[in-house]
This record gives sequence, structure tokens and C-alpha cells, in this order.
Amino acid sequence: MRRKAWILLLALLLSLAACDAPHHQWTFLAMDTVVSVDLQGGLRGVEALEAVGERMAVLDAQLDRFTAVSEIARINHAAGEAVPISEELRGWLTEIQAFSAASDGALDVTLGKLSDLWDFGAAKPKMPDPSEVQARLQAKRGLEITDKGVRVGADAALDLGAVGKGIACDEIARILQEKGTKRAVVSIGGSILLWGADTFRVGIRTPDGAAGESFATLQLTGGGAQFVSTSGRYERGFDLNGMRYHHILDPQTGAPVQNGLVSVTVIAPTGWQADALSTACFVLGIHKSRALLSNNHAAAVFVDEQQRVFVLGEVSMDITDARFVRTEATP
Repeated sequence: MRRKAWILLLALLLSLAACDAPHHQWTFLAMDTVVSVDLQGGLRGVEALEAVGERMAVLDAQLDRFTAVSEIARINHAAGEAVPISEELRGWLTEIQAFSAASDGALDVTLGKLSDLWDFGAAKPKMPDPSEVQARLQAKRGLEITDKGVRVGADAALDLGAVGKGIACDEIARILQEKGTKRAVVSIGGSILLWGADTFRVGIRTPDGAAGESFATLQLTGGGAQFVSTSGRYERGFDLNGMRYHHILDPQTGAPVQNGLVSVTVIAPTGWQADALSTACFVLGIHKSRALLSNNHAAAVFVDEQQRVFVLGEVSMDITDARFVRTEATP
């Protein structure tokens, strides 16, 4: 049903854009979030939009663990047995596995069943049974990549939610390059792709504020692709007994991270790095993130519960909300 809706939307878009207007926009749903594409490119811009829609449909089906026929779902349903996969997915998982090791496990894509226990999308959220959390936390979850395929522990489930939108940004960047797109801004949930030799101004969402409300503006200048990703406790979660329980889980405790941070925004060389780093840095906290950011040639903006703003790396930023104050992070 979702794919049919995209096809109908794309048909309407192509009919409206037949005049070869240089500026094209399209908003649709994929990967359980809103995807917004705004580009300049004449008739080839229409081709680019069509290619983006087709690629997003493939990625959505390929990486969504809740789609029964996806590669991720087949791995999860194999009860610990190795599953043959595409070379494309093998490459992504190999990079993710190496990053996970480099982050000391702060990024863990095998927490799917643990995340299910928390059920952040429930109409009436409730705390999971601590014994069940511990049981799933202690279950064998390792990701193993072999010549025969990929497998995870029988009691684990792969969930690429922390990197999937970044992967999509990388794939879209390749399409824009192939189509000769002059300039583009692509937003996939909290992940953003900026394309072109231009200066871009990107707002950082106000934590716990209304959608579209920003407390600061990044200024990014360069050519080719630039990637920005934000992870925040406001994205998915629930409030119970005065406490905020959000979707970013600590792989060490099995519970939502409670380290005083409310959001982390990362600027990185690739989309999947930006996505992975925003999650890993949220888990690690400011000080432990230094080396990981440096090793990935990335920079980050951290915001804590006191509305203090900490910056690691080279970032051009204007704080536009007086409630937030930039503070030097201590070593």
C-alpha cells in the first residue's frame, strides 16, 4: 500500500514538473518518518526525484526489520543461523560492526528485542519488567559476518534504526551526483543531506520544543555532500512519574540513557557516520565522545538538561534562543 501511494504521488509530481522548472520539491513518508527533498536541476531534477523515490522504496523494504521479506527480517527470523545477504548489506554491516567496536559498544544494532520490551509507540506506555530487560540484555546478541552470510544470536534482533536514515542520505547523494544536481537539501527525520557548492544554514531543533522550533543555526560551507544528524530524547518515548523514558537505550543497562543530555547533533563526512555518531555520542556523553568524533573527522553539538551547549570540533554556529548558553566542555 505504501509503495502504491509513492507511485501515485510521483506521477502527480512528474505531471506538474513537466515544464522543466529548475526547482523541485517532494515530501513523502519512508522509514517511518517524513522525507523532504528540495533540489535544483531542471529536467534532470525530475529524474533525480524519481530515482530518489525508487531508491527509498527499496531501502525501506530492505532495512525495515518489521517487513517480513526484508533482508534484516530474514536474519532476525533465522534463529541464529547464517543468512545469505546482498553485497550491499554486507558492506554496510561490516562498517557498522567496526564502528560499534570503535565506540566500545555505544552503538549496538542488535538491541531490537530489547527495544520491543520498552514499546515506545504504545498508546498506554508502561515500564517493562526489570527481569525481562536483564534477560534480553544478557542474551547472546553478537553480530557475525561470514562467507556464508550474516547471523545474530537466537535471542537478538537487528535494528538499523540508528543508521538507516544516514545510509539513505548516502544513497541519495550518489543519485544527485549522477544526475548532475546543482543544489539540494534532503531531510529524512533527524538526518540531513546538504548538496552543492553553497552555504547552508541549518537549524538545530529545540530539545523538547515544538517541531520546527530551533535554538541555534549551523552555517555549513563547502562542495559536494555534507551530512548532519541529530539524536534527541524528544524523538520517541514517554513520560512516567516525572521521568522521561526515550528510545536511545544504553547497551550496558538496557534502559534509556540518563546522563543529562537531551540532544546531540553531529556533522560528519558520510550520512551513516553522522547517524551512528549522534546515537553513540548520546550514549557515551561529552567527554568520552572526543576521540570517536576526532577519529571520524566529525564535530558535534551537545545540549544538556540545563540548556547548556557544548561543542566538540570545528562548528560555525549562532545560538538564536537566549535560554541556551554555549559552555566550554571541561577535559
